[in-house]
Amino acid sequence: MSGDLRESGSGTVPTGAGVWWTDTGLLVDGSPEQVRGLLESASDYGARLVAAVYRASAHIRSNAGPGVRRQLLALDAARFGEPELSERINRVVCDVPAARWSVSWATGSGVDHRLRRVLTGHDGGVLALDTLVVEDRPLLVTTGRDRTARVWDLLTGEQISTPLTGHADWVEAVEAVVTDERPLIVTGSRDGTVRVWDLATHEQVGLPLVGHTGAVHAVATTVLDGRTLVASGGEDGTIRLWDIVTREQVAGPLRDRDRPGPVRALATVTVDGRPIVISGGHGKDGNTVFWDLSIGRRAGWALGADLPDWATRAGANRVLAVAASVIDGRPVAVTGNQYAELETWDLATGVEVGDALSDSDSVVRSVTTGTVDGRVLALAGSPGGAVAMWDLAGRKQMGKPLTGHTGTVHALAITEVDGTTVALSGSDDGTVRMYDLTAQGAAVGAPVTGHTGMVREVAVSMVDGRALAMATNAYGYPEDDSDEDYDWRAWDLATGQQVVVPADPHQAEATAKVDGRAITVTVGEQGAAEVRDTVSGNKIGWLPVTQVRAVATTVLDGCPLAVTGGDDGVVRAWDLTTWQQAEPDLVFPAPVRALATGPKRELVVGFGADVAVLTLR
Repeated sequence: MSGDLRESGSGTVPTGAGVWWTDTGLLVDGSPEQVRGLLESASDYGARLVAAVYRASAHIRSNAGPGVRRQLLALDAARFGEPELSERINRVVCDVPAARWSVSWATGSGVDHRLRRVLTGHDGGVLALDTLVVEDRPLLVTTGRDRTARVWDLLTGEQISTPLTGHADWVEAVEAVVTDERPLIVTGSRDGTVRVWDLATHEQVGLPLVGHTGAVHAVATTVLDGRTLVASGGEDGTIRLWDIVTREQVAGPLRDRDRPGPVRALATVTVDGRPIVISGGHGKDGNTVFWDLSIGRRAGWALGADLPDWATRAGANRVLAVAASVIDGRPVAVTGNQYAELETWDLATGVEVGDALSDSDSVVRSVTTGTVDGRVLALAGSPGGAVAMWDLAGRKQMGKPLTGHTGTVHALAITEVDGTTVALSGSDDGTVRMYDLTAQGAAVGAPVTGHTGMVREVAVSMVDGRALAMATNAYGYPEDDSDEDYDWRAWDLATGQQVVVPADPHQAEATAKVDGRAITVTVGEQGAAEVRDTVSGNKIGWLPVTQVRAVATTVLDGCPLAVTGGDDGVVRAWDLTTWQQAEPDLVFPAPVRALATGPKRELVVGFGADVAVLTLR
C-alpha cells in the first residue's frame, strides 16, 4: 500500500483529496494538531493504516523532537506489520543526528487499530474513571495513586483546569452525577473519606464525608424518594448512604454480618421501581450482596427470602468487580471474578443468565457495560492490560481484546464522543486509552502477535546456523520453578518470522572488555547500572542513568558499549571507555524490561508486550 508514499515533506498539508497520508515528511514534521485533524478524514485502507500508525504513540511524540518522532513512527509502522512504510519513514531527513540503529521488525501485540487517544497526566496508576456530559460536552473524570482527581474534555483530550486535590492517599473510586442541574464529582479514598466536588467551580463542596474506619474502595449514586444518594463501601466492611445535598448520612452502616469483609465494588440499578445497590468483595470468598434501599436491608426476591441461594454461589468465585445493565428489558448484574469469569444475573428473579463467560486464565479486575449498535456489551479488564468484549445477549466474545496497556486495567467506561461509541480504560501504567468500538471490522496492517504480558527477558540464540530472537513474558513463570510452563517465543532475527522455540533458551550476559579488562554491567539497587570487574566482582562504578531494568553490551567500530533500558521507555548506549552516552536516545512506547544483542550487532528490545529488532544503518 505504501508504494506512493513520499519521503520528504514540508510539514504543510498536501493538496488533493486523499494525498496527505502519502507524505511521510508531513507525518514526521507536521504539527500534531494539524495531522490529528487530517486523521478523521481517513476513509480508504491506506489512510486508515497510516492513521492507526500515527495514533499508536502520539501521546509520546507530541513533545518530542523530529528525530524521536521519526524513530517512533517507524517503530509503530513495523508493529503494524508494514516494514516498507517503516523504512520510508526512516528515510525522512531530519536536522538532528540519527542513532545508528533503526527498526528492522517488531511484534504488534501492543498496537490496536481501534485506539483513538491516550490521555496522560497522572503521576502513577489510574484507579477509577467515570463520564458525564455537561452542556453537550463529553467529559471524563479520573482518579489515581497520585491522590488526585482530574477532568478531561474527551473531544480534545485536554485536561480541564488543575487537578482536584485534598485526599491524603490513593483515590480509588469516583462517580460523576448531575443533581438539580449541577454537575458533581464524588470521590472515595484510602484515607477513609468521601469528598464531593463542584465540576463548575472545581472546588470541594463542604467538608469530607467521614464515617468509614478504613479505606473507601467504591462509590456509586442512586435516587431514593427524589433525593440523590451516594453509596460508599470500604475496608471496614460497611456500606454507607449519604444525601449529596445535605451531606448527612441517611442510612447504614449496612453490613453483611453472615460474611463480613471489605466492600471492593459497588453498582446501582432500579428493579421494579426499587433502588438496588450491588456490592462485591464481602468476606474471604468475595461475596456479592444486593441491598434494597427502599427497605434498608438485603434484597429479597420470590417468597420474601432474605438472600437468594445464587448469591452465595456467586460469592464462592471471589467477585472483584460489578456492573449493572438491562438486557431485553431485564435488569441484570454482571460480576467479574478471580477465575477470569463474567457472570450475569437476572435481578428480578435471582437466576443466572447462561453460563459464565471466559476467554483466558486472567483475573477480571474491572467491568463495565454499555450499548453498541443495539447490542449490550460487557467489557472486562485484566492484569495483563487487555480488555475483553462480550455480547451479553448473544453470550459470545466480540472481536479481539482491546490492547495497548502495560499494566492492570482498573477502570472502564463506555460513552459517546462526537457521535462515536468509545471505550475508556484506566490502568496501572498511568494512562487512559480511548478506543472506537464501532471499528471492529476495520482492521488494518498485519501485526505479528507475540506475548500478552510484559516481556521480561530477551536473548539471541544460534540454532542450526540461524540467529533467533527469543523472549519470555512476565506472566510465564511457573509457581513450582519448573521450566515447562515458561512462555518462550522465538523469531528469525533477520526476517521476524516466528519459529519453534528451542529447547534451551539462553539469555546473553552483559559483559565486555575495556582495555583488556573484563567487566560486567548489571542492574543494581534502585535501578542503577553498575559496572563491576568480572574477575574480582568489585564494583568499579555506575553509569549516569536511573530507572534501569535491562542491560546488554556490544562493540561498534571497536568501541565497547553498554546498552541500557528502563521504566522510562528509553534505550541508551554508553561508551564504556568514557562512561558517556554514545548514541541518541531510542524511545519506546512502553517500559523496556529486556535487552540483548545479536551476532551482527543487532539490538533486541523487549518493551511492554512487544519485541523489536533494530539493525545498524
